[in-house]
Amino acid sequence: MMRPVILSSWALEVLRYENIVWDITSRYRIYQSCSRLSGMYHLILDLFRIYAT
Repeated sequence: MMRPVILSSWALEVLRYENIVWDITSRYRIYQSCSRLSGMYHLILDLFRIYAT
């Protein structure tokens, strides 16, 4: 009984992780086209915001 629950929660975790990675990479591309320094600054702030939630 427990296995499907564990599997589905794991799948959700993977999907969430993929969304975070996609979010970071797309944001990084935007920031890269801006100035490099402010881009890195915002990227670090975003990482803190993501892992704080």
